[in-house]
This record gives sequence, structure tokens and C-alpha cells, in this order.
Amino acid sequence: MTLCELLVAAHGRNSPGDEAVIEMHTGGRYEGTYIFERRTPNFLVTAQAWQDLPVGLNPDETQLRQWLDAIFVHGADVLSVGMVVYMESGMSEVGIHHISDICVVPAGVPVRRWLLQEELGRLMYNARGQIAVLQNAVASFGRKELII
Repeated sequence: MTLCELLVAAHGRNSPGDEAVIEMHTGGRYEGTYIFERRTPNFLVTAQAWQDLPVGLNPDETQLRQWLDAIFVHGADVLSVGMVVYMESGMSEVGIHHISDICVVPAGVPVRRWLLQEELGRLMYNARGQIAVLQNAVASFGRKELII
């Protein structure tokens, strides 16, 4: 079950307007775009709204009510966030991390206020590992004269 479906079921009201609000605040507004992106000379770091709940997350009724309150009372986004690092050349994916909890993103609040630095660190650790594998794979290129 997706985060949106879970919150619609917990909301209990079958108002199409309420369902649309929940859909928008659980990632619908980010369809086809990133929650945020940061560029370096060689990499693009992105955060994306994912529909799936983080692995092992089983919210109870109290948690669901808090998320619904964040949406309907405070206008916050309640998101399952996946972060991805791409190499600028070719846009190949070199790191991926699904944040282990749901992110409540208050309206107008910058990323640095709601994204835990530890989560970004986990993403970078994954990316560094993949980059090291790529470096080892191409390490012999250009080191020896090509014999034909």
C-alpha cells in the first residue's frame, strides 16, 4: 500500500477534495520533478517523492493521525523520500538511499531544516562505494600502450 492510499484509508472520509489534497501532499505535487536537487561539477544529488513506504515502516493510528493533521491543519507535505546521486556525464545513477522514515516537510521550510544530515551521509556513503567500483573497473584504461 502506498503512503497516499494509507492516509486516504486512515482519513475515513470519502470526499474527492480531501483525497486530492492528500495525494498532492504525499508527493503528487512533485510528479515529474525533484523535491530538491544540488549540483556539483560532476554530480547531481536529488530527492524524489516515492510512493512506497520505507521498508519496515508500519505506522500506527496515532502516527497516521499526526500526518493527516500535518497535511490538513499545517499544509505540510508528508513524503516518503528517496535520494539519488547521478554522474553528470551520462546521468548514470551512482548512489541511492530511501530515507528510513516519513519526512514531514512544513510549507516554505528549506531542505536543511527537515532533511537529517545523517540521511545525506548514508546516500554519499553508498555513492562513494559505487564510484570506487567504477574507478577500479576502468583503472587499467590508458595505462599501457595499445598493441595492434
